[in-house]
Amino acid sequence: MRAGRAILGAVFILAALAACDWSNGRRASFSTPPGDALVARVGDAVMDVRIMRPPYSAIWPFDTVAAPLETGRVLVRFTGVQGGKAVLVRNDLVTSDRDVPPLWVPVGVSAPVTGYAAAAQPITLVLGPGEYMPLEGRRLTVRRVAPDALDYTIE
Repeated sequence: MRAGRAILGAVFILAALAACDWSNGRRASFSTPPGDALVARVGDAVMDVRIMRPPYSAIWPFDTVAAPLETGRVLVRFTGVQGGKAVLVRNDLVTSDRDVPPLWVPVGVSAPVTGYAAAAQPITLVLGPGEYMPLEGRRLTVRRVAPDALDYTIE
């Protein structure tokens, strides 16, 4: 009898989790819309992704009123040109909000944005025309590189 209740409880929990559309408790929110012919100057952010998670509550899968909480951010900046290719720097950040404590923050790595802490060392990518970088289900494709500008698309 007890095993039957445990199985029934597990089935109910799995069904409740399947009913909500949060995959693994996180969702990406893009501030840069997908589209053609995007242009960035040196120092501009080319992708800015906020990582959201559902709020914790007693009725979480059925709570449609509570706003999601931001737990992190991925910021990709165009920092210059090297050998005819675009130099992009990716920063993985976590919020430094006291209500959403980060699990791990490296020592000695500064965050380029206030209100966040670095979650890892910045990653530098050098991409030429036609090359792309995947990020949270989207793809940044380099179209053209000028000495002080980058033409790209987000698909």
